[in-house]
Amino acid sequence: MRKNRNADELDYTVWQLASMADCASPTAEDSAGGKFLRSVADRTAEQIEAYREERTSEDRYDYSGELAEIADGAPDVYTYQMWKEFVDLCAYREDPSELGADSSDMDQCARVCLYVIADRLVRALVDEAGPFDEDDEDGDES
Repeated sequence: MRKNRNADELDYTVWQLASMADCASPTAEDSAGGKFLRSVADRTAEQIEAYREERTSEDRYDYSGELAEIADGAPDVYTYQMWKEFVDLCAYREDPSELGADSSDMDQCARVCLYVIADRLVRALVDEAGPFDEDDEDGDES
């Protein structure tokens, strides 16, 4: 099992994040795709830290809802910016029909493709961080 890493130890370049998300590399750190990946990574790091601080709830180990929210909120709300993210990350390589996207709505398809990329990145970062020890501070086994 991997040792837990602090969120600030998960400081990757956008190109490393693209590799983790299994998508094309953005053109630059500050390109639309670069900002997209950095935003997902930052929000994921915040979520990891929040769950590490929470020590009372049994359901803290099942935070798939929060991970899905990060991925769902990743594409920009403004259409023009969302399409810049889509093109910069070559999200057209994704298959939105796997998640039931309506092929008659191109904006929806693009958002689904970006969601898929963000979801893979979130899960890869959580896996890399190893957010919880098998044995927490209370001595309880997980």
